[in-house]
Amino acid sequence: MSIENQLKAEFQRYSDQLQYPRQLDDRIALLTRKGTAARRGIITRIALIAACIFLFSGIAYASNLLYTMQSHRVSVEVFSDAQAQLPDSLNAEIRSSFQQIRDQLTPGESAIMYVSELDKRKLPALIKVTQPVRYTDPEECAAIAGGLLKKPAVLPQDYVLAWGEKEASSGMIDAHTYTRYKSLLEKQAADTKQNVVWQRAAQSVSASEAVMSRPGLIYVNSNQDRIEIRFQVMPTSNSQVGLKISTGTSTTAEKIDLSGKTGFYTRNNSTFLSDTGKLDTISWVEELSDGQTALYEVSTSSSNVSKAELLLIADHMK
Repeated sequence: MSIENQLKAEFQRYSDQLQYPRQLDDRIALLTRKGTAARRGIITRIALIAACIFLFSGIAYASNLLYTMQSHRVSVEVFSDAQAQLPDSLNAEIRSSFQQIRDQLTPGESAIMYVSELDKRKLPALIKVTQPVRYTDPEECAAIAGGLLKKPAVLPQDYVLAWGEKEASSGMIDAHTYTRYKSLLEKQAADTKQNVVWQRAAQSVSASEAVMSRPGLIYVNSNQDRIEIRFQVMPTSNSQVGLKISTGTSTTAEKIDLSGKTGFYTRNNSTFLSDTGKLDTISWVEELSDGQTALYEVSTSSSNVSKAELLLIADHMK
C-alpha cells in the first residue's frame, strides 16, 4: 500500500471513531462553496470538532450534561465523561513534553506532537505545540485577531497587560495536518519505543488551521499570576449548528450572569492544558456583527487567582 493510501486509511479510521453533530455537514458544505478553504475537504468535521475539543479539554462523547451555551445559530453542549478523564501521570508527562518541545522552537514556530497513550485510548493523538510570538506594543495587541478580541475595561488590582498572542501555545490540529503527520509520527514512536515524539510543523497555515487559532491577551501581576483572555470564532450557517463537547469528570461548572449574558465558571483540576495541571475558566458565547459566533474564555492556571477576579474581567469586556 502506498504512503498516500496508508494516510487515507488511517485518517478514515480516526474519523470513524469520532461522534459529531450532523449539522456540521451543512456548515462544511457552505464553507467550501464560499471558498473559505483552499480546496475541497480542507475544512472537515474533524477540523471543527477539534477546535472545540481543545477549547474544553475533552473528546466528543455523549454523557452527563454540565451546561449549554447558545447563540442564534450555534449551540454548545458540554458533557462530563469518564473516558475524557486522563490519569494525572499522563497529564504531567504531556505538560513536561510541551515545555521540552517549546524550548527547542523559535518564536512563531510550531511542532506536531504525537502521544501514543492518547492513541491507545482512542483520543486525538496529535497536538500542536507552539512557541507564540509575544506582542508587547499596545497597538500590536489591539490589532490581534483583526481587532475582534475584546479587552477588559476593568482589571483586578495589580494586573497589567503583559503581551498578546495570535495563537495559543498548545492546541488540536486540522484534518489535513493530521493525515500528513499521523502515520509518520506513529511509526517514529514505534521505532524509538517512545510515548511522545514530535516534528517541526510546516510554516504555512491552512484555512482550517486558522479556524482553530485562539488569539489571546495575557495579564500578569507582580507575583507573576497570569490571567488569559482568549476567543475563537465559530463559523455559522443558515441552519442551527450543534456542538457536543466532553470534558473529564474532575471538571465542575457553575452558571453565572455577565451583565445580562449567560456564562459558566468551570474548574478543572486535572488537565494537560496548563502548566500547573489546573484551569479555572469563565466561558460564554457572543454573536458578532457578521453573524458568526465567538466563544470567549477568561482563564487562569494559578491557585492565587480567585473566581471574583476572573468575573471582574469577564463582566467588563468592551
